[in-house]
Amino acid sequence: MSTNISLNGSTYSIPSEGDSNWSTNVSSYLIALSTGVLSKSGGTFTLTSEVDFGATYGLKSTYFKSRATNPASSGQLRLGNAESVKWRNAANNADLDLTVNASNALQYNSSNVIIAGNASIVNADVNASAAIAYSKLNLATSIVDADINASAAIAYSKLNIANNDLTIAKTNGLQTALDGKIANTLTTTAGDMIYASSANTPARLPIGSSGQVLKTVAGVPTWATFSGGINYLSSNPDAEGGTTGWATYADAAGTSPVDGV
Repeated sequence: MSTNISLNGSTYSIPSEGDSNWSTNVSSYLIALSTGVLSKSGGTFTLTSEVDFGATYGLKSTYFKSRATNPASSGQLRLGNAESVKWRNAANNADLDLTVNASNALQYNSSNVIIAGNASIVNADVNASAAIAYSKLNLATSIVDADINASAAIAYSKLNIANNDLTIAKTNGLQTALDGKIANTLTTTAGDMIYASSANTPARLPIGSSGQVLKTVAGVPTWATFSGGINYLSSNPDAEGGTTGWATYADAAGTSPVDGV
């Protein structure tokens, strides 16, 4: 009794031993095998539906090539430039794809894939909402004036300005204030005085010797020994202990007191 089998959607009757009138069916089946079954020599084998190899085994091959016009010429999975590898997302409502764009940049879900050590990373590769931690930034010697917004309003307490490190333009109000400040070096000794040697030009007047008085000579102050009269203030300021240094009246009759005794 013959047995009916199916090959590529067609049914063939395969005879049993002792059957007759079987040559046509067997011939058709053999022809179908030669043209519709995958051959070891390769060739075109067009499927009419997906092939399910079951839950136990899969395919094992050196490489898998897509039907793109120009697929990759090497590698285990060979795709064309416009093709992609896709995964289903966790919500099961969309696909997540890994592709290469027209600029040959690797993209995941339409965003460039950033590879550690890739020197081609540019500003556009970093998302505006990335919120990169400050500790991950290496800003040594790279911050310039243009990097600081004019409205930054940085607190003075946050600035660390070492001596001789601050350079300010002459037109700046702070520089004007600094220009008007008198240097500490003008008063190097206790008792020194500062005076204007000319308009807007401070100068140092060193302390004089004991007993000297301040006088004006050629329009500037100077220390000098008193001359031309009695210096009541320097020799005997209050005259309580005597009249030394003071000019006294003669102790004789007159219209005015003589010595006040």
